Amino acid sequence: MRALAADLPFPLDDTAAAARAFAQGCTGDAAARGHAQLWAYAWAQRYVARAFATERVGEPSDVDAVLDRILDGLFSTPLEGRITDPDRFPAYVSKICKNALLTHRRDRRQFVEADDLSLDPTLDDDPFEGDALAIRHDVIAALTILPAAVRAVAEMRFLEQASYEDIAAATGHPLPTVRTYVSKALVRLRESGLLRAHHFDDVLPPGAA
Repeated sequence: MRALAADLPFPLDDTAAAARAFAQGCTGDAAARGHAQLWAYAWAQRYVARAFATERVGEPSDVDAVLDRILDGLFSTPLEGRITDPDRFPAYVSKICKNALLTHRRDRRQFVEADDLSLDPTLDDDPFEGDALAIRHDVIAALTILPAAVRAVAEMRFLEQASYEDIAAATGHPLPTVRTYVSKALVRLRESGLLRAHHFDDVLPPGAA
């Protein structure tokens, strides 16, 4: 995976650069298209490696099985025909990775002892670092339609985990106003198709047909 990532012209965690490469590839830039595909492959490899790093059950073949499922989902048909909004490319790749892993775990559960299931920390739906990057990007995108004052409060609360009191002190807003702004932002986040796509297996990111 590191060797693959070393061939990228941008860091593996730079999802914005990956989206730009995908967009340029959609316009016929062969080099950019290759970079986007390489990024997706390296991202998938790292995702699976991190997912299985703490697995208590399964065999090395499980790693190969999940990666094969991901790569089939990514490259069985051209991504350009499935993603209408190039900015959604990183989120789409992350979604394919997550779905493949969850599907594999569901298929495997019938072969796992109950004690292993109850103790396996990777059977929850907490996002890995790769998901977290995409989720952070989508939280920011979902908040952009809000008024500037509401957006500023929401970003401090949801992205910086600032307390209500700290936000009030930093912005000069009364505490009740801060709470109201956070509530308004929560409504927006709950309605966001971008964020729902990370948490519901049957929802793909907007722009991904």
